[in-house]
Amino acid sequence: MAKRNGKLRKGASDSGRTPAGALVAAPAGPRPDELARVAKLLGPLGMDAERLKQFRLAPGSDTEPWDVLLQVLAMDEHRALELLAERTGLEFVAEPRPGESSSRFYELIPADAAREHHVGGIESDGRTMTIATARPLQPAVFSLIEERLDMPLRVVLSPRAAVANLINRGYEQRGDLVTEIVEEMPLDESAIQTAAGSIGAGNDLLALARQTPVIRLVNMILFEALRRRASDIHVHPQENRLVIRFRIDGMLIDAFTPPISLAPAISSRLKVMTELDIANRHAPQDGQTTVRIGQKKIDIRLSVIPTIYGERIVLRLLDQTQTELDLDAVGMSKRLQGALMDMIERPNGMVLVTGPTGSGKTTTLYAALGRIDRASRNVMTIEDPVEYRLQGISQMQVNPKRNVTFATGLRALLRQDPDVILVGEVRDQETASLAIQASLTGHLVLATLHTNDAPSAIPRLIDIGVEPFLVTSSLLGVLAQRLVRKICPGCNGQGTVDGTRCEQCFGLCYRGRLAVHELLVISDELREMIGTRTDGVRLKNLAVDQGFKTMRDDAMEKVAAGLTDQAEVFRVLH
Repeated sequence: MAKRNGKLRKGASDSGRTPAGALVAAPAGPRPDELARVAKLLGPLGMDAERLKQFRLAPGSDTEPWDVLLQVLAMDEHRALELLAERTGLEFVAEPRPGESSSRFYELIPADAAREHHVGGIESDGRTMTIATARPLQPAVFSLIEERLDMPLRVVLSPRAAVANLINRGYEQRGDLVTEIVEEMPLDESAIQTAAGSIGAGNDLLALARQTPVIRLVNMILFEALRRRASDIHVHPQENRLVIRFRIDGMLIDAFTPPISLAPAISSRLKVMTELDIANRHAPQDGQTTVRIGQKKIDIRLSVIPTIYGERIVLRLLDQTQTELDLDAVGMSKRLQGALMDMIERPNGMVLVTGPTGSGKTTTLYAALGRIDRASRNVMTIEDPVEYRLQGISQMQVNPKRNVTFATGLRALLRQDPDVILVGEVRDQETASLAIQASLTGHLVLATLHTNDAPSAIPRLIDIGVEPFLVTSSLLGVLAQRLVRKICPGCNGQGTVDGTRCEQCFGLCYRGRLAVHELLVISDELREMIGTRTDGVRLKNLAVDQGFKTMRDDAMEKVAAGLTDQAEVFRVLH
């Protein structure tokens, strides 16, 4: 194979002929006299004479025939590959994964060639190599790969994004990329500048993501975020700088400002870690991974979107070992705990937990589930995503790509003989109706809903489309909550100790959060008002007359106890 400076050269050899091992596409496309045979082969895709003519005249039909074919047919890639698999007998694999036996492919086939031709190795039995491709009409490429590997190929069909992920993972495993974060020294601006000077430039994003300084830099950012107890990391490219922010106790804080030149390296590394397509920089993507710090496992969920200044990335960090699933730990008073558990222990009915995103609703529900006798009751959940693992319950993840929504998942759960069902979120009329029906047929249903306070949940259910008489028949109570920051015990909210920055709160004056609650128990009088479609304000007034304590009342009790301060209560509840 002809090489120059240690890299594959995709041109002619010294003799003027194409190198035997070079993975070049020409003449990958079918010749004109073969197009009729190709049209017959692709008959199930709808390739008629007129489209065949369009295909022959389209630019790129000789070098990228499959891509041009999809354009001419105006067909979805996924469906086209499935039809082709049915016609040819080739296997269709939606999400291929590289096995250890595929290492020969990634050792002998250059990464840039695999990417150019959308081909990745899956596994080998020692005699043949199974590869996935998103471009089936390139026989010359397959022949050259066979020659390079010195073994025949078994070809399977996969979508372009799935093949890109396969290639990423295959070359990552070959490079033995670090997946365990070691305890680095705390990250500071000098460490970032040192890393910036060590990271080389280049257009090969995968090679960039595998550079040791990049891996070390990203690991240091993750470790520093976890050291500061951050729940999220924001990588925010701006016009002239890159800002890395941590969300600590619900507040975004600027942590570092690396050079903007580091943005592609950080983005590529995070995408490789979460199995995303690093070549796709113009569409939103979501991924997840798990990293280790000592004995801890940290779940990371990544979201990336394109902006005018580059890719903006948000990572959600979940350290399950640090999450206390206990009603005392979340700050619920003994009075409220007793009333809530009285409802949770009932055989049927519905209990709602309301509040905005990030207010700890799921944590409270799981803390309550932890007190249920799971040995005698079948507890099942449908969530998006599954954030906590609790022993003795069955948890289902929402997956719209597989047609697993809250509604379809809830229907399936009802066929599993459940006693207690947790619905991650009531978003629409179908899910709400199914949850209500389940609560009326002998099940206890726990669910979350987005409303500002507990009384507002009732008109919200009616607005979604649930009939008032169904609400009055099934709803046991509504718990609403918010999270407020706790005064740091190390510095008593001053931010400094003996003139130096407090190392417990890093000078922020607060450390950790606790919830403030209000619990609306549905009385007979409230049921009568709900049946007449009464608005949330009148429902609240009646509840207050019956002894209902609002979140502000609960918050002021915590201020009096010295757990938080009035400024924090005003910030959250004003």
